Amino acid sequence: MGFIVDDLLKSISEEGYTSNEIKAAILEILDPFFINKDNLRKNLFDSQILSIFGYVILYGNDNVFKDSLEEVLQIYRTAFVTDEMLLYEIIFFSSEEFGQKDNMMWNVKSNTPNKVSDDIYESTFAYMKHIGDTLELAVKMETQEIYTLLRIIQRKDIDYLKIKKVNFGSTINNIIEQGRLLQILKTSPISIKLSDWRNIAYHHTYSIEKNKIICCFGKEKDKFEVTIDELKEYTSQIIRACNSIDLARRIFLYDNIDKFSVMASRYIEYKSTDRPIMKISQLKTSLLTQGFLITDYKVDEYVSQVIIQDLKNDGTLNEEELKMRHIHATQFLYSIYTKLPNNVLRIIYSNAKKEVQFQASVKGEVCKKVDEGIYGISYLISNIVIESK
Repeated sequence: MGFIVDDLLKSISEEGYTSNEIKAAILEILDPFFINKDNLRKNLFDSQILSIFGYVILYGNDNVFKDSLEEVLQIYRTAFVTDEMLLYEIIFFSSEEFGQKDNMMWNVKSNTPNKVSDDIYESTFAYMKHIGDTLELAVKMETQEIYTLLRIIQRKDIDYLKIKKVNFGSTINNIIEQGRLLQILKTSPISIKLSDWRNIAYHHTYSIEKNKIICCFGKEKDKFEVTIDELKEYTSQIIRACNSIDLARRIFLYDNIDKFSVMASRYIEYKSTDRPIMKISQLKTSLLTQGFLITDYKVDEYVSQVIIQDLKNDGTLNEEELKMRHIHATQFLYSIYTKLPNNVLRIIYSNAKKEVQFQASVKGEVCKKVDEGIYGISYLISNIVIESK
């Protein structure tokens, strides 16, 4: 599937909006959620910021999403003010684990059941799998962190290792008992905790009778029943809860990215856990803001190659505009290097009709010198080799 923000940016580009217009729209939409406006502007075309933009657009005027996102964001900000150093410790302690979970969640999001079979058994399994995977890989860890932050705010003793050993249900109960996140930690109108949904989905404690799905949960084996349409709606509620929590956390981190970058070296040795396919996905999102679509890629021991389609090059550009688009495209070689460093970086450029126009390549050692600050971008440009097709 196409990720939400990719589909959105592709549509915007095809409708003729310029990069500057897209930039202005992102700033306008995300500005209310950021305190440090400079950090937003500096990272505006980062794939994570663009993803946040896509979800905020998706949920539009959904007040539950907006209110919950702001509540979670306020918890992070208040904990940061209460004990900045302790919050650094908490965030960095789980950074590698969060990275691994993000890696797995990429697959979960890639397989979102937007379309399901008409067969109730197959569709029920698809929705339940998505619920179980999302709650286990994302929300479980994030609620542990949120509960820890609430204890920081209350200036209570923190034993993060002990908190992380508490089961999912107890963690959610601890948050609910403080009157927090009530709109998203339980579904509605059937009031079921996210942890119970996780158990139902993971342990397959549901059965199907005609057109009804009978779900069983808890020590008392409580039951409730839903139709497949109702299960779809509850799935949407659960995913909305996950997104509001996850996006609030990401906004907080980007809002304070300068501080966390400085502190990171004290706590962790950074190493990316993102796979090549994830890095290409991130690059794809960033390039779409410029009107370029990555249609394919190949990485071997020597070359990192990306095929891009110029959505703006549809036959309406004049000679000067076309020249600037070509120059613009070649500058992405450095972006490829930052994601997929290799001996040679290569772009194969095609127009909007997917007709290949040329290929551009540069040696990895050239990009490395630019990356290390030895030379500027003009050095990279002067070393690009272009071959016409």
